[in-house]
Amino acid sequence: MHNISEEEIAFILNDIQSRGVTLEDLQENLLDHVCCIIETEMLPNEDFYEFYESIIPRFFKKELKEIQEETEKLLIFKNYYTMIKILKVVGVVTAITTLLGAIFKTFHWPGAGVLVVLSGALLSMVFLPLLITLKLKDEKNTIDKWVFTSGLIIGMGAALGILFKIMHWPYAGSLMRWSITFFVFLYVPLYYFTRIRRAELRLNTTVNTVLMMACGGLLYAMFNLNHNNFNHQEYQSMLDELSQETTRLREQNEQLLLANNSEEAIAFHRQSEQLYSRLAVMKQVVLSGEQNNNISTALAQYNHMVYQSPLPKETVQRLWLDNVALPQFIQQISVAQKQIAANEHKFLNDLNTAK
Repeated sequence: MHNISEEEIAFILNDIQSRGVTLEDLQENLLDHVCCIIETEMLPNEDFYEFYESIIPRFFKKELKEIQEETEKLLIFKNYYTMIKILKVVGVVTAITTLLGAIFKTFHWPGAGVLVVLSGALLSMVFLPLLITLKLKDEKNTIDKWVFTSGLIIGMGAALGILFKIMHWPYAGSLMRWSITFFVFLYVPLYYFTRIRRAELRLNTTVNTVLMMACGGLLYAMFNLNHNNFNHQEYQSMLDELSQETTRLREQNEQLLLANNSEEAIAFHRQSEQLYSRLAVMKQVVLSGEQNNNISTALAQYNHMVYQSPLPKETVQRLWLDNVALPQFIQQISVAQKQIAANEHKFLNDLNTAK
């Protein structure tokens, strides 16, 4: 057992201070631990300084000041390690649910919507906010803290925009457009100019900036900022033309019904009007976004209506739908309404001809 002298205690304390430990309480605790080890483990014939150099690495991996950095984190942010564990778990769960959601949605399996929403919510509402909090604590440079935080907030907006887009929820386009715009024109320049001046970061900063600008630019190029483009005008014109033709046929059917108001004609007309009205209601529901998150249900309802309609078999086969996007679905409802009117027109004409 070795009895430590005052001179050796002063040496240990000075060495601890020189290694970057400035907190007095921590200095005293480390000094106490080192002295205890020396007193219990050092042999009488061993050199004090050599033995001290052999045991001090027990307290760190690279540098002794790591202990102070960890202590400061614990003092400032008591739940630091708990949040790191939560971040890791949420990250793994988010990755798994995202992959499963993509697979389920590709094959149209049940539960795809739940998985996609869960992964998007975990990423944007749990993982990224936790990462922002930890980044604010880890980064020493104040400018870097706020630059990275702004980037992560933009990432939250983009993640929510993608989730809204997949689920066909409103405001998806705005979320994605503004997030990518801020990322390309605000975050990337800020990231570049705040880090390029530091020599040790120039290479990584340049490479990261090029990659971010390239990816962000490609995403930004996908947005169609011209809302009055030709395709949209053509689509709207086609819907207007279908509506006009359907209206014209229905007006003619009213005239034909006045000319032949037999029970058979009235029953067929009533059935056609009921189906037409139900399709009109479905179109309004889909346009309002109430059923955008369950297009398969809307398609099933549509197919049931068409199958139960007073239409020839070959017409029903042409109107049947399996899997279409919303614009095509709206168009097909208009086509079905026109076909109902055309079918009634033919039926009433045939009745009048038979008379």
